[in-house]
Amino acid sequence: MSEVSKMMIIFGGLTGACWASFLLCQAWRSMQNGPQPARSYCPACRGPIAGYDNIPVLSFLILRGRCRQCRAAIDPLGWYGEIAGLVGGSLVIRQPPSVIAFAVLLSILAASDLYRYSFTDGWFWIGAAVCLACAWQTLHWLPAALIFAAGILPVYYRKLGDGDWEVITLAALLFGLTPVLLWLLIASGLGIVLILLRDGNQHQPLPFLPVLYIALLVLISH
Repeated sequence: MSEVSKMMIIFGGLTGACWASFLLCQAWRSMQNGPQPARSYCPACRGPIAGYDNIPVLSFLILRGRCRQCRAAIDPLGWYGEIAGLVGGSLVIRQPPSVIAFAVLLSILAASDLYRYSFTDGWFWIGAAVCLACAWQTLHWLPAALIFAAGILPVYYRKLGDGDWEVITLAALLFGLTPVLLWLLIASGLGIVLILLRDGNQHQPLPFLPVLYIALLVLISH
């Protein structure tokens, strides 16, 4: 591996970790009531978090998952997301533009889905337009139509979220049927494992877009 490739991987990983930290912070803030401080803050004591305690991935490890001021436990969900961003950025950076654009879009939607079980349609359509612009010469219309048709009944009977359906249809349009079916197979397996490992209420819905994001990383890593 050349030095340039190594530098690209490092840059992609660092960028991905920072991007994930930002997205998850904004998604979490969107769920809070009342005015929010401009700076990052501890949810327990509401004290500001210093910049040196806000380094993606590392700060959680250094502080052992606790606030420096009040020692309250920090939700590890954000740390898991930062790791996913670190890995994702290092893998995606060397992919074609359409894959990069789709991965960025999926990360935005997944962060929202993780906390809100939904996402803003405007973000999806803006991201979809960018993805289509990156791959307009190689779009797969028939696979997209098949995936769209196959999702009608699951969405109608609420076995599949309409947002998930939109994302999967977009992926079929960009990459074709076989990669998308493999992607969904990996995501379904991961989803089953996560449900079995999850503590607490097993009937709580599992946000599927973060699982699709992880499955995408698994797929492009091979």
